[in-house]
Amino acid sequence: MSDFRGQRVIVMGSAAWCPGCQELVEKIEAWYVESAEPDQLAVSVLVEDTTGDSADLEDANAWRERHGLTFPVLADVDRSWRDLYSTGGDYPQRTYIVVDSEGVIVFFKQDGDRARRSELIDAVNAAD
Repeated sequence: MSDFRGQRVIVMGSAAWCPGCQELVEKIEAWYVESAEPDQLAVSVLVEDTTGDSADLEDANAWRERHGLTFPVLADVDRSWRDLYSTGGDYPQRTYIVVDSEGVIVFFKQDGDRARRSELIDAVNAAD
């Protein structure tokens, strides 16, 4: 995250098989393109491929192309995202984080199928 210091960042854990993840990542892409502010960034971390196996770089590239994403897509190849956010039955692919320009987490939500685009955008806008 130190690479993104000075920017407000939405980080989304996603799975290629997850319909809610697909819908939300496309909504965030639309916002990202519409807002086009240099101090805002979205990042998708692809946790699982379409079969539920760990995602690799090829899966991340396919995810980015399939959804027309213009922001970075990372693959959780070493399972660090999964290990960090897989707690208490929550799905790591449905974890959403907003980090302010100082690198402080200002929004954190798991069970992201219930996360709304407006919640994430409001958190980014409030993270001045």
